[in-house]
Formats: sequence, structure tokens, C-alpha cells
Amino acid sequence: HKCGEHAKLRIITSKRKMRSLLRCNGRITQQIRPVTQSAANQSELLAVWIFHRHGDRTPGQPLVEDRYRDEESAFWRTKIPPVDQTYYDMLSEKFPATVHPENNSGRFLDAGSGREPYGFLTWKGMQQLYEKGRVTGQRYRPENNEPFTDYWNVQAFSTNYLRTVKSLQCFLDGICGVGHYLVGKSGNGSFYEHVDPDSYIQANHIPKIDIFVRDPKQETLNRFDTSPELMKSLVRDVVQTPEFLEQDSKAAPLAARLSNYIPGLIRLRSPHGSPSKINWIHAADHFICRLSHDVPINAFSHLEHNQDVEQMLQSMNHATISHLATRFRLWYNSPPLLAAMMLPLLTDIYNEMMHYANLSNDGRGEIKKPFNIYSCHDVTILALLYSIDAAFLASTSNGLKSNQSVQSEHLGHLHYWPEYACTFVIELSKVRAKGKDDDFLIKFLLNGEVVRTRTSLRKDQDAITIFDFYNLMKNIEI
Repeated sequence: HKCGEHAKLRIITSKRKMRSLLRCNGRITQQIRPVTQSAANQSELLAVWIFHRHGDRTPGQPLVEDRYRDEESAFWRTKIPPVDQTYYDMLSEKFPATVHPENNSGRFLDAGSGREPYGFLTWKGMQQLYEKGRVTGQRYRPENNEPFTDYWNVQAFSTNYLRTVKSLQCFLDGICGVGHYLVGKSGNGSFYEHVDPDSYIQANHIPKIDIFVRDPKQETLNRFDTSPELMKSLVRDVVQTPEFLEQDSKAAPLAARLSNYIPGLIRLRSPHGSPSKINWIHAADHFICRLSHDVPINAFSHLEHNQDVEQMLQSMNHATISHLATRFRLWYNSPPLLAAMMLPLLTDIYNEMMHYANLSNDGRGEIKKPFNIYSCHDVTILALLYSIDAAFLASTSNGLKSNQSVQSEHLGHLHYWPEYACTFVIELSKVRAKGKDDDFLIKFLLNGEVVRTRTSLRKDQDAITIFDFYNLMKNIEI
């Protein structure tokens, strides 16, 4: 991984010093100056970091009464690939995954846990990531039909879940085009569901792209997994604040109503303790997963055919996801918690940016341009948006070039929750302006839409400078 190669780089601790010295491997390179954007500027894309949430999955836990659990479980098994991992093995022929031996002894946290089919990537989720990969491949397609992996140095990383690794495999498949010729033969729905694994493996002979699940000591994508005790402590600090207690207390009546109709919420309490008591991720799951597959909210219960109850539950969907987003907004507005979640990751990215900028200033550049892909979770994408100070999360003002990415959830800006297969992209570009030194810009995109930070919104620009990025890190640093 790049961060290992850049161990000698350090974050420069003053803005004045950073503007005057850029050191790489102990040598002073050309100064990077603040950018001035104009219509005459010419831009060269130097590096890309892509973060995607895993695709559509089954609920994380069964929340129905015990007498209906077998029926519900049987239904969700029809929505996922065989649990014998035939299709994971198929994709691994092109995109093999290696789990670090220190990470759960080299095994996925979800596969083989006895939880099947709960928490597993669905056929629909596989198709979602494939389609996102196709769009990504088109956006970053090299000129002159050069093979993607000849132009880009693709590095792929995932958290330690079968659903995130398989999502990444499908995303890479969409980028590289292994399964393109099979799309027309797939019929409706996910083409993977109709593909013969042997035919797929023989379809194309592109270079393999390895996927890495890293040592927990180096993993920066989900600190809730790698540093659970630290994160629990920081969350408890937020939960005890007057603002959180006030907001969560307002949701207690909703939590009580949900528990009356979704009995598993009584059993699976929030691990952090709060006035509303329930686990809101599981509550939101119940709505999101069922609506995604056109399943009634009150299915697999004695009230399944009661339309009045179904309508009442449908009316609680918005409020449930909205409160989940509110809780995480309060969590991520806590600088210590946001720093613990994001600062290691942002530091890695910043050091890589400085490295690529220095190489470009030296006229060397990379033989292949860096293209880093990370498969992660909703809480990671949301934390990234808060860490860059995304304007649309800070107020009711629109910080997106268009409002499509937020309106798709029908929750408004402050209650945005990352949907399945959503993508967050960081682009580093070199800007050449006539008669001026080269400058460097960073652009953020959510599902292909430019995301403005509050800094870029004030400047009425779509991008920020490396110095702005550094200041974002300093603002959340403990």
C-alpha cells in the first residue's frame, strides 16, 4: 500500500512552512502555490481515490417473531447467491482477495458466522456495483482505447466482510469489462444470477487485480471494527451531551411504536445506551431492505395482511431513517470522534497527494497514474462527507452542483444517509495556467455530482487546494 511506501513523509505542521517547503524523501522540491482558477486553465488528472458503499444486502439481523423466522430466512435466501460462495470464487478468478492473517485469522467476519442469510450481498447489490463500475470506467477511460489497467495503477482495498469484498469485485468487473459481453444474455435483473461461472471465467483474460483486506493496525476504513472500545467510549461521550439526550428523547415515542410491530428491536438494544433505547441501524434496515425488494413492512408477522398497519409502518420510514441520520450527525460533529474515525485515513490520502504532486513538479510523475478503490460502509461515506465539511450537510444550503444525490433519499440535506452502492470520489488534478506556476486542485464527487465544501462554497468554486485539505485535517485533529 502507498502509505507504507511513504513512511518518510510527514505532515507539515504550519501553513507558512508548508507553503515554502515540500519535502519528499529528504529533498526539497518545487514550491506548491495556492491555486487561481480561470477559464484558461488546463487540468491534468493526477490521482483518484474512490470509496463505495457495499451494494444492496439482506437485513443485518432477523427482527421478526421466532415463529416467523424460518419463513423470513427462506425468503432472503432467494435474494442472495449460494452460500457455498460459488460466485465469490468465480469473481476471485479475476479479482482475488487476500485477508491479512491478523484480521480475524484471515477469515471474513460475516461468512461462515452462522448468520446466513442475514447481512449478505444480494443479486441486486452485485448488479448495483457492476453498474457503478461501468459508469466509473467510462468517466476515467484512458484515451486511444488504452487498456484501463495499463494507464491506471489500480489498487483495491476492502473491509473484512464478504459483502464488501464481493461488492468491490463487481465494481472492478464493471470497470474492466469482464462480464460486458454477457449482459445481453442475462435477461432481467442481475446478470450475475444468470451467468454460468465457467463461461464467466473464460470470458476474458484481463490482468488480475488483487483486493487486500489489511492488518487491523493499518486498516483505516471502519474504526468501529478495528478500534471498537475507543469508538464506544467516544460515542458514549456524545450520547451523554444535553443536545443528544434532547434529540434522542424526542424519538422515544417513535422507538416505542416501532418496537410494538418489529419485536426484534426489543431484543437488540442500542449498545451505546440512550433514551430511545433501540438500535436505529437495525430499525432502518427493516425498512430499507424490505422496500428495496418490494416486501411489505409487516410481512412475516400475524399482521401481514393488515393494510392499516402497513400504511402506518410505511409512514414511519422517513422518521426512522431521519433519526438515524440525526444521531450520526451529532456523533460526527464531535471533533474527537470524527478525528478517531477519519484522521488516519485523511492523513494517508494527504501524504499520497503530496507525494504525487512532488513527483509531478519534478517532471517524473507515476508510470501509471494512481487509482485507489476502497469498499466500505455507510458510516464511512458519511464520516468522509463530514470530515471534508460538505456544505450540504452543514446547513439547508445546497452544496451539490445539483441536488439529485440528496433528493434521491427524500430526507433533506441534514438527514442524508448514504444509499447502497453510493460512491464518494476524491480527484487530484494539476492545473496549468499561462504565465503561472502549476497548481493543484482537489475535487470531491458524490455519485458523480460535485460536492462543495463550505470553503469552496465561499469561494464559489468546485474544488479546494491541497492547503485547504490540510486545514480540514487540522480542524478535526485532537
